[in-house]
Amino acid sequence: MLLFAIALVLYALVVVYFYVQNRQLLVLDISPRVVNIGSNDLIVIRGRNFADDFTLWLNDLEVQNIYRTGRNQISFYLPDEFNSPQDINVSIENLRDEGATACCNRSNITTITLQLPPVIYSSPYQLDNIEERRAFMMDYLGRLTNEDYIVFIVASDETSRLFDELLEQKFRSIGLSESLIGQWRHSYAAIIDGGYVIFEKLGSSNYCVVENSIVLDDLAVSLISAGLDAMMLGSSPSRITINNIDHALGHRGLNIVIFDKRLGHVIDSVSFDAHYDLTFRRKVLQ
Repeated sequence: MLLFAIALVLYALVVVYFYVQNRQLLVLDISPRVVNIGSNDLIVIRGRNFADDFTLWLNDLEVQNIYRTGRNQISFYLPDEFNSPQDINVSIENLRDEGATACCNRSNITTITLQLPPVIYSSPYQLDNIEERRAFMMDYLGRLTNEDYIVFIVASDETSRLFDELLEQKFRSIGLSESLIGQWRHSYAAIIDGGYVIFEKLGSSNYCVVENSIVLDDLAVSLISAGLDAMMLGSSPSRITINNIDHALGHRGLNIVIFDKRLGHVIDSVSFDAHYDLTFRRKVLQ
């Protein structure tokens, strides 16, 4: 009888434990990721079971089109109202526990914050002509002085052909002083930490390689920039290595990697082909 009573108590404790656990708004992961340039961001939320009639708000906006992409996962595209950098409160009403009981209401629901860093995740430009790509590049460069960012820039192959006075002025506006105008196949590298330029160097000739190794906030960083002529003579290709991982795309033109000090990881890696047509590419981050 005593053993039965103990077993009954343990069973009750387990039931209460899981009931409490499932009554929480537990979002195990919330991660914006790029779908493709020109589209809105796809937001993926993983958590407990969602009821068939749950409702999700971003701040005070109710999201209409939500897709079930798994038993414990939902996805939706970020509405146009949130195309500017901002913090977004995500709240969910009618989150279902294991007993299929609606356990939450909006008056006391727990919220989480989806923090969109001020980097262009989806472009307002169509990017189907060089002027659109130029405007996009100028916009992107202008967002690199955030105090939470360490920005690494290296030139690869050839970068000068489309580098004009407008891009030079944009460089100046974010604290960079070197000019790439007319610097055919020259190497170039820079580091911007919290909006302050802490390293910048332009190769003295098209055969010169720019290298720099530095420790920043416990990050072991190594930059290599090489033009095509230097690479033809045996130089390593351009790289942005952080803690022994090369994060640069390595494409022709300017390669940019952004490390967010607040989040503690790389949040973007892109390239702009400043030699040919300003083609924009983005690395898929793991």
